[in-house]
Amino acid sequence: MDNMICLGAAMGSLVAAAALLTGLALAMPADCNPEAGIRPSSIPALESMSLATMKATDLTNVGMSGPLIPKLGDLKKLQFMELFGNGLNGSIPTTLGKLNNLINLDLQDNLLSGTIPASLGTINTLENIRLNGNNLTGSIPSSLGNLTNLVNLELQKNLLSGSIPASLGNIKTLRSLHLNGNMLAGTVPQQILSLVSDGSLSELK
Repeated sequence: MDNMICLGAAMGSLVAAAALLTGLALAMPADCNPEAGIRPSSIPALESMSLATMKATDLTNVGMSGPLIPKLGDLKKLQFMELFGNGLNGSIPTTLGKLNNLINLDLQDNLLSGTIPASLGTINTLENIRLNGNNLTGSIPSSLGNLTNLVNLELQKNLLSGSIPASLGNIKTLRSLHLNGNMLAGTVPQQILSLVSDGSLSELK
């Protein structure tokens, strides 16, 4: 069953190809019929497909496992990375910082570990970051304060430590900031509390 993928009828070959070409694997459920699986060789024009123009990956709750590979940073046109609710493990590649068109980064409810890459703070197009429900450690990068278009930052239910960066108060577009369920120390910086008093930051947890 090596390289076998078992997909529901609603998932077309293009989605399967996207998973394969980005190095992600879909787990084989116990009740999956191997004869119904899709092998790489059965996906039309798999080898000739280009990811240069791919704008979205929506592979949520599909039983996907394994690490995120650095090659994901080559998807330069990608705007939406929706991979939540799977069994992804390992660290978040620093190469994601090369995704200069990314709007939504949703990796919540996986098994990701390691630190949050500071390189994410270079993606000025980001509006939503959801990394909650993983096993992420280390501190919250102060570079995230450079994301001047960020609306939602959800980092709750991880193993993050250290203090809350005051730089997050620079994000005037921020509407929700969820940090609960971590091991953060200290108090909420005044810069962030000012966003609450101004009425711009409506959710602070």
